[in-house]
Amino acid sequence: MVASSQELMVGFAASMIVFQGTFEVSKSVLQKLISKKGFTFDEKNIPKLTSHGPSYIVQYLFAFTFFVTRVVIYFIGVVELFGQRSVLKEVVANKRVPGFVMGTTLLFVGAGSILNLLWFQKILAMAFSKGKKKEKHS
Repeated sequence: MVASSQELMVGFAASMIVFQGTFEVSKSVLQKLISKKGFTFDEKNIPKLTSHGPSYIVQYLFAFTFFVTRVVIYFIGVVELFGQRSVLKEVVANKRVPGFVMGTTLLFVGAGSILNLLWFQKILAMAFSKGKKKEKHS
């Protein structure tokens, strides 16, 4: 069953409404928790995670999530894929997929893992160099 573009737009709008509602509920729950501890909740006192605030936190979080998802999980998937050689050979032998297509796909998947490692090195270098520059200017 293929969804029409109108159904997709309605689903997207509904998910955005749910996301906005979840955000508002989380905000109100946070306000209640903070007020119970004797603190006041003022949005102006919350550090902004943008270029006007401690953006190094965002850079470190981005580097961490990139490492977990793109390096660790992707690599595990690549190892699992290449571990299924007998199944992949059977697919090619049964002519369900041409051999050059399978080989090209596996080449790109493996290259993607190496590319993720290279990107991760660059992300780490940027995250740590920008964090140090901001500390020196303070």
